[in-house]
Amino acid sequence: NLIQATARLRVQDPNGASWGTGTVIDCRQGEALILTCGHIFRDSVGEGTIEVDLFGDPSADRLAGQMVSYDLDRDLALVSVFTEAILEPVKIGSVGRPRDVGEGVATIGCDGGREPTMHVSRVTSVDKYLGPANVQVAGQPVQGRSGGGLFALDGTLLGVCNAADPEDNEGLFAALPSIHEHLDEAGLAFVYRHVYPGTENELAGNADKTTVPHLPDAMPAFSFDRRDRADAVPTASSGPRLSAEGVDPLRVNQNERQSSNPPLPQAIEDGEQMHGLSAGEQALLDHVREHGGDAEVICIVRPRGASQADSEVFMLQNASPRFVERLSEVHEQGNVASE
Repeated sequence: NLIQATARLRVQDPNGASWGTGTVIDCRQGEALILTCGHIFRDSVGEGTIEVDLFGDPSADRLAGQMVSYDLDRDLALVSVFTEAILEPVKIGSVGRPRDVGEGVATIGCDGGREPTMHVSRVTSVDKYLGPANVQVAGQPVQGRSGGGLFALDGTLLGVCNAADPEDNEGLFAALPSIHEHLDEAGLAFVYRHVYPGTENELAGNADKTTVPHLPDAMPAFSFDRRDRADAVPTASSGPRLSAEGVDPLRVNQNERQSSNPPLPQAIEDGEQMHGLSAGEQALLDHVREHGGDAEVICIVRPRGASQADSEVFMLQNASPRFVERLSEVHEQGNVASE
């Protein structure tokens, strides 16, 4: 139910408040990630109070939202919120999914800050405007629907509502390439890559191509770990690295470090976390475990910080959890050696 994955946002700014709509695109261990538009944060410069209503949790009223990132050029933003409800996130369209004029679609939004409604429409044009990837849909959206999702008829997220074109009676939506780029830059590419069903076709279609998928040169400093809820697992892949005692090893006095690399840890039982993994890395490991050896893992190997250097791409069918654990161990040894 797409309505259940919809959120209503109220953002405080110097001029009062702005209403918007968002879509839950990831949810794990009590924290939901919401995709919305960026312009509702323009006046507050991303620093205003964010109140969130989750329609998948009727008991949740005006939850405190946390800004993760916003981009006024792409007109996209990410907000996180804590919830006790079990929410089903929507699937984001895969890389390379065609945007066809005439395709039947549905839009969801909160007109004037009211309850969300669904409108059935069709794509009228693609990339009509210069700049980041965009798509146009018949029917002019009203205020409050900004940030709402554009969906294929199978429920796949295709875009985010940005603006209205009164002259042509159309809505302007940020398209999938822009959404993918924004998630990449936020260190959240795993939300749309190799996690949800449907990515198998994307991988098969690109198997004979030499182009390496776009990856950011560096992950941003922010992560959900800024939130003061110690038991929440962030969805960002750049969370702080904690030892078994909950100590950040990067802050340990250098004199207390061992002069040699630590021995490889023993095999990890289900449910146990690997020491030193960020929350995002742990989430990836958990996903592989859930597939019980049927996961497909793609590794891109290249020199750190050298995005233009030659890269090697390895596609591993039916990767076992133990393989991913060993890969993580090698990664950890590399981090220790570089310190």
